[in-house]
Amino acid sequence: MSSDGRALTISSRIPFEAGQLSLQELGFDEALTRAGFGKYQYGVMATLALAYFAEIAEESISFITGPELLCQWNLKGWQEALTTTAPFIGMFFGALVWGKIADIWGRKPILLAICIWTGYYGIISSFSPSVGWYFVLRLLCGFGIGGIHTVPTYAAELVETKQRAKCMLILHVLSGLAPLFTGIAAYFLVDISKYGWRYLVVVCSLPQFVCFVAAYLVLDESPRYLLVSGQTSRAKWILTKMAAINRAHLLFGDVKPITKPSRGKYANLFATKELTRLTICQCVLWFCTMGTGFGMGMLFTESLQAARSNTDSDRETCFTSDEVNYCRASCHSLDSSDYGMILISHVHIIIGAFISMTLSNIVGRVRLMLACMALYCFVTFFLFFCPNPIVALILITLCKVFIVATVQAMYLYLCEAYPTNIRATAIGVGTSCSRIGMIMTPFVAQVLAKSNFAMALSVYVSMGVVTMITIMMLPFDTTGKQIRDK
Repeated sequence: MSSDGRALTISSRIPFEAGQLSLQELGFDEALTRAGFGKYQYGVMATLALAYFAEIAEESISFITGPELLCQWNLKGWQEALTTTAPFIGMFFGALVWGKIADIWGRKPILLAICIWTGYYGIISSFSPSVGWYFVLRLLCGFGIGGIHTVPTYAAELVETKQRAKCMLILHVLSGLAPLFTGIAAYFLVDISKYGWRYLVVVCSLPQFVCFVAAYLVLDESPRYLLVSGQTSRAKWILTKMAAINRAHLLFGDVKPITKPSRGKYANLFATKELTRLTICQCVLWFCTMGTGFGMGMLFTESLQAARSNTDSDRETCFTSDEVNYCRASCHSLDSSDYGMILISHVHIIIGAFISMTLSNIVGRVRLMLACMALYCFVTFFLFFCPNPIVALILITLCKVFIVATVQAMYLYLCEAYPTNIRATAIGVGTSCSRIGMIMTPFVAQVLAKSNFAMALSVYVSMGVVTMITIMMLPFDTTGKQIRDK
């Protein structure tokens, strides 16, 4: 073990200015730095961005299919919320399972598995004959999407300290194109027939298979994971390949074996007081930030429907189900102009990621998260006094910008804070907590907001305040620090 606590050392011949070779012992981070940053990382990041793109495109379908199913299948409000919630129930369990397996079997096999799983059940769900079948199939699809945290975990392990923030956030910027893709597909597909939403689901599932092929051909296993799991010869080969592609003159000598730490155990998340505090804080952060982020996205859609209903003469429609009459607000399917608004609104992902990418190294991960959540609470407060749906759309978009910036900085922070032997497991536990928030939020944004908009906003403001308090309780900042291996 190296003197700074890293899990292994690598004996490496390093070229000096005079062209002489000197034998030195390097920790993994130093070896990764000397292997260079260039074409190898660009190819891997492009592939990981495609994987992230495919998963988020599948996830973002819920914003659009909810209103369509509400109208076509004459659903009640709670049924619409249930169809929206289905994938997030699957993600809750998927995040726990895939994260643990990724720490045991490796990052690449899990990435390939979730692509096939999500793509298959995504396409099958487009043939759902009823709301029950749709719920079950989207839940299974969500189980695959639950492994999405494998992507940033892999990215954080592959990039040296100085480049990590930039690469991780560029990855999120590129993945932010996924909702734009979904919005464009909806613009052209949903209105063409009553089966338009089914075409949309199929189109948004196809990138999964493209990602599978690209990942299989381009990606190697994470060398940091291989070293921690004791597979030193494979790690040495990948680092040598990386150096060759990047044209860095790095020739490896002996790689010293280490005692392998236990991997993928949930108990290790509470092995020390520091890890216990970090794990509790990350669960609260994931729940609140993703719950508010997804809720604001749904409030945006609901505001579009409200803006349209203000121009319609029929205010209420009644249906009969099991000889019981019930009434709901008139059903308004989104049209092409609404999809255009959704398309424009998703620019907030790129803006939020750019803010995080620009400031995370300057002000630090923790301070950036705290500042963005304070701005979110400030902007949300004005929604209480905003009767105009158009102005509400603008304010909601600003809220989403600050939430995205917070989530991107949080992802980076947590990938750096946890050691390699439990990183995927830890992020899996955190993202499963985020799915609880996302499961809850449709009942706030789609059910409660229709009866009491102020009460729904109060829920999201409260979650923002809790997030700020939790950020201040984080045990340390990771800005400029190297990743721990165990």
